[in-house]
Amino acid sequence: LPDVLKDAIFSADVADKMFVLGKKHGLTIEKIGFAAEETGFVILGLTRPREFVSELASRLEVDDDTARKIALDISHQIFFPLREALKQTHQIEIGEEAIQTSLEVRPLTGRGPTPA
Repeated sequence: LPDVLKDAIFSADVADKMFVLGKKHGLTIEKIGFAAEETGFVILGLTRPREFVSELASRLEVDDDTARKIALDISHQIFFPLREALKQTHQIEIGEEAIQTSLEVRPLTGRGPTPA
């Protein structure tokens, strides 16, 4: 991974933003951690942006509309500043359009524990 993406994975600034976004959406500390993990999967290239909303909905146990709102906030706050590095490294486009159309594809989940 390029340094900018490595830095983002371990960034206190990104962690702070995730905490604020999680609180804004009424998530528990545990679910903020799940959202941060799913965000990290996108940064690492393990989850495609179009799969992000459905992964969030599943991991956070929220409806698709709530997951889309959370994903849009994460996209604006976390992914947008990393957009060029993500695009070059993983050949993926990060943006509102990817989030808006993300519910068209429902992948099988299987990474990490799911909340009980």
